[in-house]
Amino acid sequence: MIDRFTRFEGSPNGRFKDQVRVTLSPKKFFALNSTAFKALGSPTAIAFYFEEHEKKIALRRCDPSKKYAFRVRKEKDKEYYVIYAAAFCTHFMIKTKRTVLFDDPEQRPDFMLILDMAKTINVNRGSR
Repeated sequence: MIDRFTRFEGSPNGRFKDQVRVTLSPKKFFALNSTAFKALGSPTAIAFYFEEHEKKIALRRCDPSKKYAFRVRKEKDKEYYVIYAAAFCTHFMIKTKRTVLFDDPEQRPDFMLILDMAKTINVNRGSR
């Protein structure tokens, strides 16, 4: 009987706050928890990279004066950081119908995070 069921691959809300958590909204912005922000070296700006064949996104700390730099902003009265990425998402035709959580982002020692589009979990906002 269990073979007709689909196992939920997510985890309970609020669990693993000390792990990297990155989401992408259908409104084309990335949200990072403070652990992800620190893994990127607490940047004021990041550069986006896209590996089209494997559908992977890389975020890497960069000089905010570069023309390809995207500002990282702390959301007012929130515990997370946002990167507005409409230009990047539109250029590479990255779309989500719902907010997605990247499962197990790869952390690199050179202040880079690798996000795999094939390893995402649909998430919604909690109740308000």
